[in-house]
Amino acid sequence: MVTSTATVHRNKENISPTVPSTTDTSTATVHRNKENISPTVPSTTVTSTATVHSNKERTPPSVDSATSSETLHHLMQYAQSDKCAGTWCVTKLQNAMELCKLETKFVNGHKACRVVTVSNTLSVSVTYNGSPVDMPKMGLPSHINNTQEFENVLLKIGNTPACGGLRGQIYTQTKYPALKAAVETVCEDSAEPQQLLRSLECSQLVSVAPGAKVVRCTKCDSLRSAVKQARWRREKLKRVTGNVSQIPAKKTRWDFLSEEEKKNRYNAEQAKRVRADDRAEYHKDRYATLKETIRLAKEDHEDIEHMFNKMDSDVTKLFPKEHRKQLLWKIQRDHVLNKRNQWNPEFLDVCLQLWQRSKQGYADLKDSGFLKLPSERLLQYKKNTVNQRPGLHTEVFEWMNKEAEQQRVTERGRHGFIVFDEMKIQGSVQLRRVGDEFEIAGLVDMGDFYHSMQSLQTGGEQKAEMATHVFQVAFKGCEGFFFPFVWYPTTEIAPICIFNCHWDSVFYLEEYGFFSHACLCDGGQANRDFIKGHFGSEENAIAKKFTINNLYGEGSYSFIMDPPHNIKKLRNNLEKSTVTGTARCFKTRGQNILWAHLKEAYLHDKTNARAPLTSCKIRDGHFQLTPATRMRNHLASDVFSDDMLELLDNYQEFKRHQKGDDDSMSLTREYISAANEFVQIFANTKPIRTMDDPRLMRLDAALHWFLDWKQDVMDSVNLTSKERNKSYISEKLHFDLCSMVFGFKSYVHTMTSQFPGMGLVAGHTNQDALENMFGCIRASNGSNTNPTVLQYGPSVNGYIHCRSFKVRNGNSARKN
Repeated sequence: MVTSTATVHRNKENISPTVPSTTDTSTATVHRNKENISPTVPSTTVTSTATVHSNKERTPPSVDSATSSETLHHLMQYAQSDKCAGTWCVTKLQNAMELCKLETKFVNGHKACRVVTVSNTLSVSVTYNGSPVDMPKMGLPSHINNTQEFENVLLKIGNTPACGGLRGQIYTQTKYPALKAAVETVCEDSAEPQQLLRSLECSQLVSVAPGAKVVRCTKCDSLRSAVKQARWRREKLKRVTGNVSQIPAKKTRWDFLSEEEKKNRYNAEQAKRVRADDRAEYHKDRYATLKETIRLAKEDHEDIEHMFNKMDSDVTKLFPKEHRKQLLWKIQRDHVLNKRNQWNPEFLDVCLQLWQRSKQGYADLKDSGFLKLPSERLLQYKKNTVNQRPGLHTEVFEWMNKEAEQQRVTERGRHGFIVFDEMKIQGSVQLRRVGDEFEIAGLVDMGDFYHSMQSLQTGGEQKAEMATHVFQVAFKGCEGFFFPFVWYPTTEIAPICIFNCHWDSVFYLEEYGFFSHACLCDGGQANRDFIKGHFGSEENAIAKKFTINNLYGEGSYSFIMDPPHNIKKLRNNLEKSTVTGTARCFKTRGQNILWAHLKEAYLHDKTNARAPLTSCKIRDGHFQLTPATRMRNHLASDVFSDDMLELLDNYQEFKRHQKGDDDSMSLTREYISAANEFVQIFANTKPIRTMDDPRLMRLDAALHWFLDWKQDVMDSVNLTSKERNKSYISEKLHFDLCSMVFGFKSYVHTMTSQFPGMGLVAGHTNQDALENMFGCIRASNGSNTNPTVLQYGPSVNGYIHCRSFKVRNGNSARKN
């Protein structure tokens, strides 16, 4: 016998084939290019084998020959060409043609292969690993007439997956002689050999839907059921005959279980108990409902149904324009008739607000039976949809963007400023469950930058600190949109940490379509140092009007001290000004500015019968201050109000007539008038549209009164350095006032330049929203205690859902 083998390769280059020839064996290696150059292949006498790599563009020739032998000859030529589908090894037999396709896996030590045999009568048969394949089941003809049918057979056989059999020890290690099955050893690529159980009548190749997880023929599937039944019969027989030694124990003792097995058993038992409790509760409620149910006759049922339908129409007529009342009726009706109804989102928001404000009040209303309300667990799930964790997180910014879209915030409303402040919390270390594990909560967590700096300062030594405060950062748009988006548990925060958190927040806000053009904070020393860090010194900050170039955007960036805090500081500085001058003794142009002037004017108005009657807001509480009342914004604002100016004018008039004193309180009145300008302008809700607005000029005039006062004190040569410090407000307050005025004017200039004609409300440029948020968080966790770190995150979610509530015990609220 003489054998000739041709191995065909395609190449982009045009390389001429070299065909070696021998006496017994002839082999040709051919490189074929895109021009499809035909190689010269030596002829053979008995057997010819060719390995062909398919081409994507196949156009099978139409071969409708008159005789079967000619058709087989054409099929042989087509199979050996590069137009054939798939990679097949073609062998010519005496009266037939055989095509073989090898796979990567081994079955019982032999290479798995698919063999297609075409006889000279054009009948087709297929085998897989030597086992025949049922052609009709696969939808393939057992006889072909042309090349198109031949190609379809090759495509179908080549792409159909093989039956996977039954894998697992319960199938391969248990022997059941009655079952018609055999165990095979399969090795795929370089993986470990595995055993599988296969039916002796296995279909071998299985037609399944794309993406199917299990590839198994019906015979092997029946074998799977038979194995399970046989195992069940054997176990039952063991229990009946008493052969206990062959029966495995139902459960292993807890002491002999591994940690993983203990956890799995605990979870399984817990799930069983929960399901049992749910079933018991359901049947209990079902029994109670059926017990109270009255079965009506068919006619009565129709009458009552007609009455309820009429009530629906009557409610629509009764509240034609009140959507919420109609919605409440529809919700109550639907949930009485069908407990599986979904709750309306608008109704859920209202219930969440009620529950967040008073959990006990909501429970009492729900238990009263007057209304069908969502469960507290559902409200808790809705509130904590977004997990509030320390640091900047994508899901919080996505929620922020969604809230802005729901509130229909305009493009201009997405521009505003960042506001931040600290809130005291309970210092405690707690465990928080995350899946099946626990993590420690309550420690300082300022991000990776903070921990890296700590490592550098301590030489790599890591020390855990218990958090005593929360540093909260929020965004406030120029149209009133407010959203707290990041918080950090900390101790008293350092300026460098504020710098890092602030500019990271500016960057992430811009990534999600929100733009910060200013930063607003109170007059804490860390905040003051944070602002100075951008300018180098206090004098440089004032000279540059507290404005720098935006690090993450175009235009300028301003730093503003919170106006309400500055008003309280002006009041506190004036309160310390006394004649004895222990702390302060304000003096300029030869006259004193004293707190006693205000108190005397108030007492004169209150006690002197000859004083004109006034209906002012000034009360004893404005002068008898406690640590709690010192934090109230309205008490400080009232001290610098028009009512106080009226009291001073009346008292000065009284002193002029009685004592001949014309102007002893004139500078005190100027102090009150300058502070009054700050109070009125930063409480005004009318928008400032241009830089020529008179209110900005009044701000400049009020600030320049303080600057002139300082210059007068500095020019006094008869005063010592200590006396100069006593004669003027504190340097910290002076810095804060300059930041409040200059920073606000720069912020107004930025916004009016970017959005010409659109106004900016000075009354919104403050920390009141953040102070009210802290009040809401304290109220939701007990009015007399601060929250822990674990309580703070969910409380922030509750505040975001319930922003419509007004908290009366906040620093910015007025008590009636």
